[in-house]
Amino acid sequence: MTTESRRPRLLLVSHSYRPERTPPARRWGAVVAALRSAGWDVDVVAPGGVRPFAGPDGERVLPTPRLPLGEAGRNGRFAEAVVHALLAIPRGMATRRPDVVVATVPALPVVVPGVVLSRLWRRPLVLEMRDAWPDLAHEAGVHQGLLGVAMERVVTGGQRAARLVVTVTDGFAETLRGRGVRVVRTLGNGVDLARLAVAPRRERPAGELHVLYLGNMGESQGLERLVDAAATLRRTRPG
Repeated sequence: MTTESRRPRLLLVSHSYRPERTPPARRWGAVVAALRSAGWDVDVVAPGGVRPFAGPDGERVLPTPRLPLGEAGRNGRFAEAVVHALLAIPRGMATRRPDVVVATVPALPVVVPGVVLSRLWRRPLVLEMRDAWPDLAHEAGVHQGLLGVAMERVVTGGQRAARLVVTVTDGFAETLRGRGVRVVRTLGNGVDLARLAVAPRRERPAGELHVLYLGNMGESQGLERLVDAAATLRRTRPG
């Protein structure tokens, strides 16, 4: 429990963090900045090196060595995440005693150090589900195999073990509640519009369809279905 004699402390386990320019790094960069402004001490365990260093807002980053496996495709990325998950446990135990442990997914193996560290420190776990796993894999028709089934059990077990599960959509929050997850809250993705330049308006010929997709490009998104559907519509369009 926190007391007035010291600042509250958070331990974050992530597969990506600043200075990387990934969606989870940007999201957690904003959250950590807000926590630091509110008086929290923050320790972050993420891939990126060996020696601890201070983050932009005074948080302490405890990196794990990054292995060049991500270029080997899905299996390589998964192996890289597994190595990080294993190394994150001793890294997380080498820091100060936290008041809460946070693990952020979609790197599924990160659930393991989140659960282990929360139990070793005897502190509540907050699990952030940035993607709707394992439902997303089922809907995209991704073949899981034995390893995928095992990871699905790990993720759903972590969801039930967490004191709080955070999602980015209300729909998945309702799905988790129906699955028996105790406490679920939604913290949607957002952007500070004041920091973005407005794109100039472009004239388009009448009758042409222009589609803009903003999001991840990966196997689970299944965007090839939209491309195939658009091609079919073009071929079957009258005239």
